[in-house]
Amino acid sequence: MPQQVFYKRDGINLCIDLNLENVIFELDAKLVVDLLLKDESSPNGNEVIMADCKEGLKRIPRVKIQHCFREANKCADALARRGAVSPHDFVVFQFPPADVALLASLDAAGTLYERLCSNVSLS
Repeated sequence: MPQQVFYKRDGINLCIDLNLENVIFELDAKLVVDLLLKDESSPNGNEVIMADCKEGLKRIPRVKIQHCFREANKCADALARRGAVSPHDFVVFQFPPADVALLASLDAAGTLYERLCSNVSLS
């Protein structure tokens, strides 16, 4: 998890550098969302990184952190896959790559995606 949180910290710092005042962070990592929303720190080995993220979030005037399913986060998922094979530590695109632009246009058009869920007995 440290590498995953590290990149979220880069995104927070980018928002600060761009002087963004209203930011919604949608993360498909529920554990990271829960850790960012907790007031107290938890001894999970990532305290320093999480504290750094929380301090950065305080520098954005209006911020919301929420969980979303990976199916609803296809653009971010495509960028993460691209980043996993990139030789660079951090890349900022002026324009989205073609595959991400296509996914964004599908999202703007309201394309729906199925999510498979395991059967849960309610009895």
